[in-house]
Amino acid sequence: MTATRRNSLFAAALVVATLFIYWPVVGFEFVDFDDDVYITDNPVVRSGLSARGVLWAFTSGHAANWHPLTWLSHMLDVSLFGLAAGAHHATNLLFHLANTLLVFLFFARTTGHTATSAVVALFFGIHPLHVESVAWVSERKDVLSAFFGLGTLLFYAEWVTNRRPRDYALALCSFGAGLMAKPILVTLPFVLVLIDLWPLGRPDAATRQAIVSRLREKAGFFALAITSSIITFVVQRSWGAMEIGHAIALPDRLANAVVSYARYLGKTFWPTELSLLYPHPYAPGGLPWSAGQIVGALVLLLAISAIVIAWRRYPYLAVGWFWFVGMLVPVIGIVQVGGQAMADRYTYLPHIGLFAALAFAARALSETHGLVRSVTLGLLVLALVSCLNLARQQTAVWRDSLTLLGHASTITPGNPIMNNHLGTVLQARGRYDEAIRHYRRALQFDPDNPKTHSNLGRTLQLAGRGEEAVAHFRHALEIVPSYAHALMNLGVTMANQGRLIEAEALFRRAIESQPDAAEAHANLGATLRIRGKAQEATVHFNRAIEIAPDNPTTLYGYGQVLSDLGRHAEAVSTFERVLAIQPEHPSARREIARLQREVNEQR
Repeated sequence: MTATRRNSLFAAALVVATLFIYWPVVGFEFVDFDDDVYITDNPVVRSGLSARGVLWAFTSGHAANWHPLTWLSHMLDVSLFGLAAGAHHATNLLFHLANTLLVFLFFARTTGHTATSAVVALFFGIHPLHVESVAWVSERKDVLSAFFGLGTLLFYAEWVTNRRPRDYALALCSFGAGLMAKPILVTLPFVLVLIDLWPLGRPDAATRQAIVSRLREKAGFFALAITSSIITFVVQRSWGAMEIGHAIALPDRLANAVVSYARYLGKTFWPTELSLLYPHPYAPGGLPWSAGQIVGALVLLLAISAIVIAWRRYPYLAVGWFWFVGMLVPVIGIVQVGGQAMADRYTYLPHIGLFAALAFAARALSETHGLVRSVTLGLLVLALVSCLNLARQQTAVWRDSLTLLGHASTITPGNPIMNNHLGTVLQARGRYDEAIRHYRRALQFDPDNPKTHSNLGRTLQLAGRGEEAVAHFRHALEIVPSYAHALMNLGVTMANQGRLIEAEALFRRAIESQPDAAEAHANLGATLRIRGKAQEATVHFNRAIEIAPDNPTTLYGYGQVLSDLGRHAEAVSTFERVLAIQPEHPSARREIARLQREVNEQR
């Protein structure tokens, strides 16, 4: 069999195995966890690819990240497929398939061992910890940045072999593109230093003088990494994503980082009880690590590091291990961003090093005879079959919001963030009693969370328990007086009770706190209309529609104001927009008929 045919068969097997796990995602929904922020409730992305969208992508720090290429990819999906969730999932899957093949191509070209390279790529393609990066549309940034990151490795390897300036330039451009998809690639220049040792095997790559020389030749990569790090730090701090990090002491963050490395290793070899979010042990409601857990994890990490350094005959062990350790540094929690202790998606690229070390170690063992060879091959087959089975099960968890958040709250029952989000999803589906139960469970572990109090109050309000609702809104405002969500909810309660002056004041405070809160502008507009201030109401309805152009409730309210002002043609046009979004909206159809009758009578 020719090398080309053998490589084609390996590639086909990789595609089949990956599709076996992930093909169901083309029938999945968007989930109510970041997909709303990134796509479904993001007016710029929902508008598709445009000049305005390109400018926004490169100048916005929305969602506490600067990743313009990720935004552009979501916009392109909307332009091509609208909001058909399955198509957006399919794009993620295509990138993951491409990344799996790129992993195979990189190791096959640089080592010449195609079968072992296929094993590395297969583990990458089917490992259960990678499901989060593929089955979650919002993690487009993971698969997209990995695509460019792996391209960087391939172009760099070509440059080392042929010394063509073009290949170096392509590697640098690919790295820059990857950083604009997700800044997790900032440690990739160090990976380039590692692969100089193995598999590229550059002469004297391990000497001090050679290392300095290798670092110098990668100055352009380090410059891009430093620039990306600065931009990311500024954007995340401005969005408040690092606030929880300031609340957790540095020694506690270091302790969690050490234990998280050990937990990542544990879940690599035993990938069960995977969750959307693992609560931070030093956040509210968390259970801090014991001294024994911290020391044990540290000893494990130091022992592995000492062993792989000592076994210099097997350079893939040290390279693979430090690839894994190094690429996790930006997300290990020393600089804490968000409320998670760790996340499955963070292993997407770091795992490549670990899988390479294990696969090439297995290859060395399989070249022996007798029991060692048989046990090695048996364990390899068992691991691959187990990964296929567990990854397919984990993929099914992502089919919709209720399944995903219900699974997460079961795996981590003391997780206030997951219980709060699950309560929101249940409330949106009218399952108020279940939502209230999950909100109360969240408050058991994080009793002073204003968001949970506000959400609980809103659900109690919808369930007809107004007095209880007000108590929770006021509690939220005692904790954070400028909390826009609680101000809006309390304003709605006041408006429902006919206390319009108080409601108007609350909505104005909400807008002052959060100027781009479409709901607050719409509610203020509705209140002003009732108070006879129709002209001022149009200003706030227009602003609400500018922020969220496809909200039928807002559009209907605006149509009513236009009707009050005698602007009948505009009102009819606005009600028709409501019907285009929500064809069964009975009030909009009735208002159109009424206005048409009035116009005919006037004639």
